[in-house]
Amino acid sequence: REHIKLLFMYANQEDRRTRDPKQQMASQVNADRALFRYEFMQVIVRLAISKFIHEKRMDDISVAVAALFDEFILPNLCPAALHDENVFREKRMYMRSVTTLFEKHKRSLQNIFDHFCVKAAAAEDRFREKDPRTMAWNEWETL
Repeated sequence: REHIKLLFMYANQEDRRTRDPKQQMASQVNADRALFRYEFMQVIVRLAISKFIHEKRMDDISVAVAALFDEFILPNLCPAALHDENVFREKRMYMRSVTTLFEKHKRSLQNIFDHFCVKAAAAEDRFREKDPRTMAWNEWETL
C-alpha cells in the first residue's frame, strides 16, 4: 500500500519552478490529490512493472499490464463497471422515436455542439505542443 502511494506521488509531482507556460498552466489545473489521465496510466504501468517485471514473473511490459488487469483489477471491479454499454444504446437510443426527436432538434443540438467543441479545441491547443509530429486527441479520434 505504501508503494502505491509513492507511485501516485511520483506520477503527480510537478515542477513548480518551470518557466514553460504550458507546464505552469498544467500545474495550476492539476489538483495535488488527483491524477490526470496520463498520470493514472503511468501509475498503472508502473504497478505492472513493479508487480511482474521486477519480480521476474515476465519481461514484457505490455503483457505485465494485461496481467495486472486480469489478476487484480478486473476481479475487484463492481458488476456495474463491467456492464455492456451497447445494451443501453440498443434498448434506449437506437430507436426510430429517438432519431425523430434528434432530427427535430438537430439545429439547436448542432449549435450547442459547435459552441462547446470550439471551447474544447481551444483548451486543448493551450496544452498541445505546436510540434507538427504530435497529434491532438480530436485528430486521433477522426482517423
